[in-house]
Amino acid sequence: MRHRPDEIDESGLCRALSAWNIEATALSHVPLGFGDHHWTAEGAGGERWFVTVSDLAAKYHCGIGVAAARDGLRRAMDTAAALADAGLGHADGGFVVGPLRTARGETLG
Repeated sequence: MRHRPDEIDESGLCRALSAWNIEATALSHVPLGFGDHHWTAEGAGGERWFVTVSDLAAKYHCGIGVAAARDGLRRAMDTAAALADAGLGHADGGFVVGPLRTARGETLG
């Protein structure tokens, strides 16, 4: 989405990122996309992450309704993570950029 969403509290987003062991010290909104909201997060040591918050009510291609869309998105992210784990990840010279997993091993928070 091209505009920073009013309904997303960025300090709350920073706290939520801790589930992925990301201790963000700064967020910058990235005005790209057509259905999700994006930021870059920066850590104290110079680390950077690309962060996406999905609007599940608008993700009809993942499922009709918020619960079905969340399940469809989770399955898609789990598939990408499994492909990256199997050696097809970008870091291994492959073509998949898999999502980070939370400390509990989940791809969605």
